[in-house]
Amino acid sequence: MATDLEHVPKFRRAPNLKFVELVQTGGQPSYWLNEEGIAELERMARDGLDRVTAAKRLGMSLDGIRAIFKRQPEAAEAWAAGVAELGDEMGNRLIEASRAGNLSATIFFSKAWLGKREVGPTDPNAQGNASQVQIVFAPKMSDDDFAKLIEGTTIEVKQGRTER
Repeated sequence: MATDLEHVPKFRRAPNLKFVELVQTGGQPSYWLNEEGIAELERMARDGLDRVTAAKRLGMSLDGIRAIFKRQPEAAEAWAAGVAELGDEMGNRLIEASRAGNLSATIFFSKAWLGKREVGPTDPNAQGNASQVQIVFAPKMSDDDFAKLIEGTTIEVKQGRTER
């Protein structure tokens, strides 16, 4: 049920009424995308438009489109589906170029999609062949005890003091 557009101040632009409806759901009226608007949103995502540009074309702000995504899960799903289709298309083109012998496409695909790197492990926590250094600090001791330690004479250390 559409009402007067003046009652919804949270959007800075006049909504494109071909895609957007003002609906009274009990409290303050809010904008909702109709079926055509959801299809248009998916098309814009598939065409690679940014959310800010898509919001502008629907006649609303980025905050407005975010609110619609929260209010209408089908709108968020349509956006995600459009982005996924764009990713699939770009991935297919990249694979085709790589298989046709384009070395740059092969390198980019290997890095971006397969996680390959030119140098080093991809896992920052991987140990691999990295040298591990362990530093051990000697307990407090006198110069004489230190000299004995260096010479290889055994001394006992208890609670920070040396015992002979």
